[in-house]
Amino acid sequence: MSITQSADKITFASTAGVALSNIQYISGANFTLLSSHDGVFLENLGANRTVTLPDATSVPGKIYYFKKIDAGNIMYIKSVLSQTLDGVNIDASPFAVSIQFESVTIMAVAGSWWII
Repeated sequence: MSITQSADKITFASTAGVALSNIQYISGANFTLLSSHDGVFLENLGANRTVTLPDATSVPGKIYYFKKIDAGNIMYIKSVLSQTLDGVNIDASPFAVSIQFESVTIMAVAGSWWII
């Protein structure tokens, strides 16, 4: 996107394109998301696994996508600093995704996480 200004107008111009998503495929491990990531496909491989979110205050407006791709065990989504997901402290009690192929999309808003 570009912005140009002349004496009597401001022009905004952009080029069409597709933004690539940084989706992580995690197999049999816990994982900590970074602000550069956009989501996780998680394969538990025989044990419960935890995906830890970054501090919501450091990524306002950030959207993350989660998908549990295997049939066994639970994928937990955990926060830091006692931050909440829809009002529940998921640092103390991580959010559980237990159904194969279930997906969840969340967003950081005002220092908390929200399912959207």
